[in-house]
Amino acid sequence: MSFQMRQMLFINAGSNKHEPSNRITSIDPRGGASVLGENGVGKTTTLRIIPLFFGHLPSQIVLSGQGQEPMIRYILPTDASAIAFEYQRGTENEEDLRLAVIRRRRDESDAPEYRLYRCGYRQELFVSEGRFLTDEESQKQASLLGIEITGKLSTTQYRSVILKTGLDAKDKKRMQAYSRDFSFGPKQLDNLDRLVAAMVKKHINFADIVQVAVGLVQYERGLGSDRAQLSIRHGRAPFDRWMNNHAACVDALKLAPKIEELEHALKDHRAMEAKFRERRADVRLVNNARASELNVLTAAIEVMAEDRKEVVLSQAGCRTELGQLSNVAGEAARVTKRSFDDALDEANYFEVERAAHWDALVRELPTLRLNKKAIDSQVEVTEAANKEASSRYEKLVHDTEREAGERQLTLEVSKAPYREEYEQTIKAIELQERKALKESEATDTAQRQQLNESKEPLLEQRGVWEAQVKSPTTSGETLQAQSTAKERLLKHTQDAGDVRLIVSRAEAIHKEAQQAFSGREGDLRRAKAKTEQAAEALNLAQKRLNPDAGTLMSALRMHGDESWKATLAKIVNPDLLERDDLDPKAIDDFEDVAQTAYGWQINTGAILSPEWADDTALSQAIELAASRLEAAQKHQDSAKEALADASGKLNAAKQSEEVAQARLFVLDGQLKDLETAVGVADRLVETEKKQVKAKADSELNRIRREIKEIADQINSLSQARVTLDKAIRSTHDKLRTEAKTLRDDAIRGIDISIKALKEDTVGRVQQIRKQLDDHLSAAGIDVAHLNGLKGQAGAVGRQIDEAEAKESLVRRWHEWLSAGGNTRVETLKSSAAAAAEAEGKHSAALNTFIASIETERVQFEAALKAKQDKAKAVDEDIEILTALDENDFGAYQPLHVSMIDPRESVKELRAKVKAECIDLKKLAGSIDTLFTSARAALTTKDSAIRELVDVSLLDATTYSEIGKAETLCSCYKLIGPQVINDVNTTLRTLVANIGAFQREFASFEAEVASFNKRLQAGLGEVRRFERIRDLQLHLVTNFEGLGFYKSLSKMQEIVRQQSAEFGKDYSRELPSDETVRALADFQNKIGTDGSLEVNLASHITLKGSVTDNGVYKEFKRSSELEGISSDGLTSLILITLLTALLNTVRKGEPVHVPWVTDEVARLDSKNFVGLMKMLQENHIDVVTASPELGITQLAMFSHHYLFEDRGRIREYDPSIYKPLVAKPKASPTQGVA
Repeated sequence: MSFQMRQMLFINAGSNKHEPSNRITSIDPRGGASVLGENGVGKTTTLRIIPLFFGHLPSQIVLSGQGQEPMIRYILPTDASAIAFEYQRGTENEEDLRLAVIRRRRDESDAPEYRLYRCGYRQELFVSEGRFLTDEESQKQASLLGIEITGKLSTTQYRSVILKTGLDAKDKKRMQAYSRDFSFGPKQLDNLDRLVAAMVKKHINFADIVQVAVGLVQYERGLGSDRAQLSIRHGRAPFDRWMNNHAACVDALKLAPKIEELEHALKDHRAMEAKFRERRADVRLVNNARASELNVLTAAIEVMAEDRKEVVLSQAGCRTELGQLSNVAGEAARVTKRSFDDALDEANYFEVERAAHWDALVRELPTLRLNKKAIDSQVEVTEAANKEASSRYEKLVHDTEREAGERQLTLEVSKAPYREEYEQTIKAIELQERKALKESEATDTAQRQQLNESKEPLLEQRGVWEAQVKSPTTSGETLQAQSTAKERLLKHTQDAGDVRLIVSRAEAIHKEAQQAFSGREGDLRRAKAKTEQAAEALNLAQKRLNPDAGTLMSALRMHGDESWKATLAKIVNPDLLERDDLDPKAIDDFEDVAQTAYGWQINTGAILSPEWADDTALSQAIELAASRLEAAQKHQDSAKEALADASGKLNAAKQSEEVAQARLFVLDGQLKDLETAVGVADRLVETEKKQVKAKADSELNRIRREIKEIADQINSLSQARVTLDKAIRSTHDKLRTEAKTLRDDAIRGIDISIKALKEDTVGRVQQIRKQLDDHLSAAGIDVAHLNGLKGQAGAVGRQIDEAEAKESLVRRWHEWLSAGGNTRVETLKSSAAAAAEAEGKHSAALNTFIASIETERVQFEAALKAKQDKAKAVDEDIEILTALDENDFGAYQPLHVSMIDPRESVKELRAKVKAECIDLKKLAGSIDTLFTSARAALTTKDSAIRELVDVSLLDATTYSEIGKAETLCSCYKLIGPQVINDVNTTLRTLVANIGAFQREFASFEAEVASFNKRLQAGLGEVRRFERIRDLQLHLVTNFEGLGFYKSLSKMQEIVRQQSAEFGKDYSRELPSDETVRALADFQNKIGTDGSLEVNLASHITLKGSVTDNGVYKEFKRSSELEGISSDGLTSLILITLLTALLNTVRKGEPVHVPWVTDEVARLDSKNFVGLMKMLQENHIDVVTASPELGITQLAMFSHHYLFEDRGRIREYDPSIYKPLVAKPKASPTQGVA
């Protein structure tokens, strides 16, 4: 039954051509294996893989970055590449075979990962259908084949499994389970990977052997083989901290006077604070009174505003009614004025046309016609002789005049359309004028009504927003939240005040109990001192009967012969019996009795002459010491009872104080949150008020602008109405004038045409009549007389024509007269004047009403302003008082009800508050100065006192500066029990650690001695060589060169002093200066990096001896070993040493270990054969790549391999000098991509 590696397989591994080999090759190390091949084909790299089987790190075998590619990346170039190790655990049966497989990690190609298979090597796990498989594919194949496998393992995990070393990790149990089924040996093989790796190197390094040895020693000590250093537990930092704390304690004890001064200042501050709290109650009482007054004023202002709304509404109605009456009167005035203007225009027209003149001519028209007829008869008689000629000429005249008359009539008739058009135009203009004025009035009325209607809600809104500006309101929820927060803060402050009183009383009780306890504690301390003294005296006497080892008394009592009691005891001073420097020895066979005392040789040079020797006195001394001890013990027990009683009272008082302090601490801790809540609520209220006020100001300004704009628009409407009406009348008057001008121009043109026609007719008639006169003159008729008659007839005819032309004028004039004529004009004039007067009265009434409205508004605003000014003054008082309450008093809450007169002047009250606040701040500043100075003195340097102060003040971050000062005073009292006591306690710990550090050295040295015994036993198991005899090897420690090693002895003295201290008050007394100096000396030996570490391997050397060819040789260090003889002998010794170490690791278990080494090539044939046999006897399978081996040496190896390019490995027969081509180890998959 054995544990052995069967073969190492290279599956599609990397080759010297930096590409996958595309084949499966293997090496069998059992019985040894030699490897040959040309340089660069990968022999060394391949053999260096063996330590990987034992879980050694690749980076510790081949260092990358020195012209070499990382090991794993080189040998496992693809995910389908693998290295497999087939090994057996017991028998060679299949169930005892295991397979360890290494692949590269996918996420890190330079790192390996392992997987273990519960079977031997099976090709189908790695190749399928001519293709190499990845890890996942191999898993599937194993599952199909029913082969049990592990999960992926890191190098550390794998090493713990294969060497069964255990693992301190969360997957410890899983690794242990794997170890039971997959470990290489039946027992733990710690450091085996290091031993195997040490042999892989080109030459065996002594330092590697020492490192392995140290690991084995540390393992035996139960510290783990990886811990090859000794270090002090805390490094330099604890020593630095202790020195800082000690210095801080010394400085702190000097601050007692300043702390006392600070406590007095705090007492004065509490008295002034109480007075200041009462002043806050005064401020709040006056503030509440002012708030009530402001509420009354605000209500009165609101009533005035409501009343004003009703008055404004009533005034608006009256104004509308008066405006309507004024508009009606104005319209009536305009209508009567137009009627008067029309009548006056008609009267002026008749006057201009002289209607009265034409009326007389029209009345004489019949007479004129008769005259005309008579004259025509006379003309007819005169022309009777020449009637025909006259008729002909008269006919011409008549035709001419008739034609002219017809034409004139036509022209006169053509005047009628112009007159009718004028009349229609005038009517249309009047209608249009009335319509325009009516529309203007309607527009004005509608606009006024619209503006007034839009003004009314603005007036209401103005009142609302003015009230908001004067007294901005917030939501009920916000006010409720503010009220609740303030009530909680007030209640909390009151509770805190009550608790502070309780704390004060508890502190007083605690102080009394502390004083009583201190007294009892002193009594007990003195009683203990007396008891210790008595016990020491009794112990000294009793040690005479039970002496300490190494003393003279101990040697006497340990001797079998008690004859000394009757001999030597008589001459020895009892004080010498406790001495341990006399080196007492009993000499049984002595020749010179003169140099002995009853057979005992004593160094009498160190003995002074004894003063007395009396056994009875010794007995009496023992009895007396026992009696004194009993009395001292009783007194001590009594003191203990008294102290226990005082301690109970002190604990009760302390507990009461701590409960109260805890309650106060909780309350103070909550204060900041409550104050923050109040602050948030106050800010929310103020923010809402500011927002409401800002919005109210904005809205009020907007409304005022809109109201002013409406008023300006109304005023503009009145002016625009007058201007528009005037423009309408002016426009229509202009239209009438234009129509009249147009008519007159047209008639004037017709009149001009008529005049021209008349002139033309007269000319033509005169011409005809001249012809007639010439004819009649020729006939002898009196033409002059005839023309005279005709002239008269013509004149009368013209009068008749003119009268007839004016008949329509006269007719209309008579109609005008019938309608009233000038009387009607005067009547219309009076009506127009009356209407204008009525319009003036109504307009005056409207203006008077508007003036009265303005007067009432001014009066209202004056009364309102008086109220608002008063409210503003009260509000300013409230703001002052509120600012005082919120800003000046801070957390000082009133404790009692104020008795101040509510009518107290706010300014005087503010002056008092400011003065008291200044005084309080001055005192607080003084306290802060003392506090800052004391705090700086306590926290300047890094120490536990600074931490205590900082933590205490950190917990008091919610306190005021006064609270922090009080906390500092309380904290100062804790320095003794917490820091000074900790300095003494920590000193014991540091000293104990230093002692433990010294014991580590002793323990290590002891274990090295034990290891040397085991090593020598292991060497005894190794077969000797003929040339080498009596090989002795020992590991030797040397710590004397360490700078701190001697300081450890001084610290041992401190340890003894510490253990001898009794009755010391560690909360009040600091360690001695001697102790501080000793500790500082050891501290200086600690490195600047804060640690004190010893590399054990650096302080171990190899010491031994060997007989080489009969010559005894010693060596005390590795360099001497290398030069002790030939390289071969040195190699044999080192290999022997490694073999012994290996036997130490295996502990007799049948574990075969493959070793890769080229050291065997240094040996001659005889030593080589002896070495190989020795290694075989010790279950070591040697694998070498040395090219210097001969045929005889090669015959010692069971397997011979030839390495070729591209990862090809062939097995050959060393008796033939060429490879056996017929027996390749390549698998059938050779050439597979």
